Amino acid sequence: MRFNIASLYVIVYFMVELPKISTLFPWKDTKDQSICSEIITKIQFRNVPYYETYWHRVLGIYKQERHRINYKIEYYPTYHIQKKCCNGYKEVSNKCVPNCFPDCENGLCKAPDTCECFPGYSISTEQKHICKPICSNGCWNGECIKPEVCICSPDYFIDSDGYTCRPNCEEKCDPNNGYCAEPNTCGCHFGYKKSNESEMCDPICERECINGRCVEPNICNCYDDYEFDVNDSFNCIPKCEQNCLFGTCTAPNVCTCNIGYEPINESDCKPICNQPCVMGICIAPDICNCIIGYKVSNISVHVCEPHCEYECINGTCIAPNICKCNEGFIFDENDETRTTCKPFCTSPCDPNAECTAPDRCTCHEGYRFVGENDTTNNISAVEYLIRENLRK
Repeated sequence: MRFNIASLYVIVYFMVELPKISTLFPWKDTKDQSICSEIITKIQFRNVPYYETYWHRVLGIYKQERHRINYKIEYYPTYHIQKKCCNGYKEVSNKCVPNCFPDCENGLCKAPDTCECFPGYSISTEQKHICKPICSNGCWNGECIKPEVCICSPDYFIDSDGYTCRPNCEEKCDPNNGYCAEPNTCGCHFGYKKSNESEMCDPICERECINGRCVEPNICNCYDDYEFDVNDSFNCIPKCEQNCLFGTCTAPNVCTCNIGYEPINESDCKPICNQPCVMGICIAPDICNCIIGYKVSNISVHVCEPHCEYECINGTCIAPNICKCNEGFIFDENDETRTTCKPFCTSPCDPNAECTAPDRCTCHEGYRFVGENDTTNNISAVEYLIRENLRK
């Protein structure tokens, strides 16, 4: 059997390249979805004999036709079904198991690139191959390192509940109205503010507490000897044991008189009238009130004059309902009210005359005085008539 160079190349090609396995129409196993079946085609070769005619040189001169059996290489395909792990699976201990890349952390690979977390873990939303521990209450200011186990960040400590990490403050915060808000930073509850002098929290009042101090949010407490103004809960007013008459309590047990008033004692004030009230009482600044039986005169509002119910005729009201006759007048005996004064003549007037003015007689109608100047200024009419009769 003879082989030339060309035949050698053909043999090498079919021996090296063609025997490589090729996959045709892979399919999954109906019972196990992790196993796939495929048809493997393999090219094989064999030597096939055949008769070959050739020329043989005889004596170096003649050629003689001869026949012989030679062999040629015949290539033919073979087929067989081969099972292997499907895509997404890998072979481990002669079994096909799902493959996850990267490997599952805190879980098992239950399907290709699908992790199933251990109890107490949940899949991460960012990295699907990582299962994070679950702390059902969360780890505030800390990290959940195992199921229901928290570890706190620096400068934080675990609370008694086991899952809350609270900040640590070296200086003690206000135990009642404050709290440690951040590491070494105190905060105050709603309605309170940080004191300027310490880590304590002071209550906040929207308005200033006058004569008092803010003890709770928007609640004032009055100082000693002060009390709340009924109309303003932020204002404390001083207390005076006795009411201030015509004055204001301006300090504990201190009364200040109103304008136009002056003090009588520690608690009472009286009105001031710039001029004294004559027969009256000063009841308000520069206002007089007359006593009973008197009235304000037309001369001055500070002077009260007596009031007579009936007018004093020819007289003056000198006291309530008491008249005094003018000089030269006397009370009329026929007036029970004693308010009418009639003129008084020292010497009686003539029966036909009437005393019409002090010491002055006036004749009745139809009569007249006779004599010098028709007057009887200094003598009575009777005496005058007698003298006239003697002359005759």
